[in-house]
Amino acid sequence: MNYLRRLKVGSFEIDNAMKLEEIEAHKDDLEYIRDKIINIEDVFEKNERLVLNSKKLELFLNGVKLNCQSIDGVYKIYDEKGVFIGTGDVKDNRLKRDVVI
Repeated sequence: MNYLRRLKVGSFEIDNAMKLEEIEAHKDDLEYIRDKIINIEDVFEKNERLVLNSKKLELFLNGVKLNCQSIDGVYKIYDEKGVFIGTGDVKDNRLKRDVVI
């Protein structure tokens, strides 16, 4: 085998990808580019959400592991206003910061 080409990962398909030449050709057309970009919140559309109050959110953002009575897994994290913050990982009833936007 000379090379391996991944054609699909989850809901991402190579046919939907933009080539660098396409990005360069449309660099001044922000509407076109925005239409092609996948929102990170949508990447985790199947994951459950957790809403953190302001005190817990501050601790979470500072890397403090929080007590959490949820099933182990990756969760979308939101503030009380419904703003997507990023993702967190629950393991053994502890929520840990993962990706913060």
